[in-house]
Amino acid sequence: MIQFAQPIFLWALTALAVPIGIHLLSRKEGKVVKMGSLRHLRETSTQQFKGIKLNELLLLALRCLLIVLFVGLLAGFQWSSTDAKKWVLIEPGLENHPRVKQAIDSLEEEGFEGRWLQHGFPLLEQQQVSEVNYWRAIDDLNNEKLTQGIVFSKSAIKNFDGMRPEIDSVITWISITAEPNEFVLQALKKNENQFLIRKGMTTSENISFTTEQALALPDSLVAEPIRKIKISIVSDELHAPDVQILKAALNAIQLTLPIEFKIQDSKKLEASTDWVFWFSDRLIPANDSTNIVAIRPKTVNQLITKQKVNQWIINKRLTVDVARHENLSLQLAELMLADSKLTTRLNRYDKRVLPDSIIFSGSKKTESVLKAGMIAPSPNKFVLLLFLLVLIVERITAYAKKQ
Repeated sequence: MIQFAQPIFLWALTALAVPIGIHLLSRKEGKVVKMGSLRHLRETSTQQFKGIKLNELLLLALRCLLIVLFVGLLAGFQWSSTDAKKWVLIEPGLENHPRVKQAIDSLEEEGFEGRWLQHGFPLLEQQQVSEVNYWRAIDDLNNEKLTQGIVFSKSAIKNFDGMRPEIDSVITWISITAEPNEFVLQALKKNENQFLIRKGMTTSENISFTTEQALALPDSLVAEPIRKIKISIVSDELHAPDVQILKAALNAIQLTLPIEFKIQDSKKLEASTDWVFWFSDRLIPANDSTNIVAIRPKTVNQLITKQKVNQWIINKRLTVDVARHENLSLQLAELMLADSKLTTRLNRYDKRVLPDSIIFSGSKKTESVLKAGMIAPSPNKFVLLLFLLVLIVERITAYAKKQ
């Protein structure tokens, strides 16, 4: 089946009159040559003259073919067999997006089959609501051996999980970004007459949080108690500077987040504490019920690494430069304040999108184009190759005949 993505450019075929006109106007009239005898006239065959005419016609045909091929490239000439496997895949939640709906209508007219971007790629008639692992979906699409595939996706950062595969060149991935969204992450009860409301603002690029104080809460919110964490620091004189940096980092977390640390210095492991920072060269006692973070300097790039189920190691001596460059406060907050319920709640609102330049870095296809609901087709490689080949032959012929 032959199609033209931009048939309006077919009007450029009128340029065929140019080479035809040039060849007609450039015909040379024969010269009169006086000859003493005509006995060799029959022996000089007219084949050479016919050859000259034939070469001129060949050059004319080549130049006309060049124009036809060039116009075909401009018009988006596409050829596909009737059994072509063409899919348009939509991630659930985007089916009513105006740009997606407009593109789907156009693609279905071109023979694309609508499917969900889900495991197994079911037809659009089967309603789907579950999330999708994009890396796995791309890998499955590569195995489908599509003639052409158009994917409309939210490209949410949270759904890129696992190893990144290389996307096939016949698949066009289009990211549809969501509008900025403000939400309430949680409400905390500071005391009987004071509450803290943690709000978030998520966009396609980042997510930010603010904490507001309130004297009362709306009926739709249920206050949670402020989380309190008991911390015990076991240290010796050698690690006194490290302890100062540690306390400064913990204090910075308290000033930024609605959390309360109860910090005490101790000479031994306290069973009643939630976290123990072991800043001593003494042997770390075995304990399965308390989280322990010990300092053990060694040549490792990461500042904090996990040693056991409830034991972590700080691999560098703590200084101001180390705390600043390694984001000590942020790493401690991620380690100590992990909350699966809060993370699940946050994932529902997270609208951040992974840029296409990162998603498909090093892949065969690195860009997706969506303009006015139409997919920009890639140029037909066969037509482009044929155009270059004909151009080379035309140039060689023109040079040999000085045309």
